[in-house]
Amino acid sequence: MKDKRQRFVDSWICSNYQVLTESQAAQYRNESSFQAAYANIKDAGLSPECLAIIEGRWSRNGATSVNGRYYPEHFWNEQLAKEQTQFLLRKGLMWMMFGHVDRGVEDKDAEKGLVAGIVTHLQVIDQPVTINGKDYEPGDLFGRAIITSMDAGKNTYILLSLGSDISISSRGLGEYIVGETHMTEDGDRLPIMNPETYELETF
Repeated sequence: MKDKRQRFVDSWICSNYQVLTESQAAQYRNESSFQAAYANIKDAGLSPECLAIIEGRWSRNGATSVNGRYYPEHFWNEQLAKEQTQFLLRKGLMWMMFGHVDRGVEDKDAEKGLVAGIVTHLQVIDQPVTINGKDYEPGDLFGRAIITSMDAGKNTYILLSLGSDISISSRGLGEYIVGETHMTEDGDRLPIMNPETYELETF
């Protein structure tokens, strides 16, 4: 049966973005997901240099994307519980492209130096917590990634180092919940993403 889902690329206004200091980053370099991502860069015949590790609040449950789609409560919890999502994280295969590119990230993007980073950690915050000096609230989707030495990674690293605010885009296959909408405080009705059929590809 043909997959009727479509690809959704949704932008999120990120906060708490920071480039970790070397002492902060050192604690994560031995994690298996980091090592897998690092190995993938080398296997692709590219420079294995990791320019930096970045982290921040990438999205949250019960939130609306810049594109006007509502992601319901517990949405990201359900995605992180899926084996496919954990497989991509575990194997260092969640490649990142910054900017609103309306498609998935492919092998040819790595060959062209367009892969800016690789996601190594995603976590839904379940209680108020401070991570590396930044405060997070329950429902926040916390993300961490390595920035590659590819051209896209270098450009991203420069922007972040200069303190630029950037958005990040979630990319995945999915569909809306049929017959349901989310009403905003302004009275607008927004389509609701279906957490059951959604398949996260990357950010």
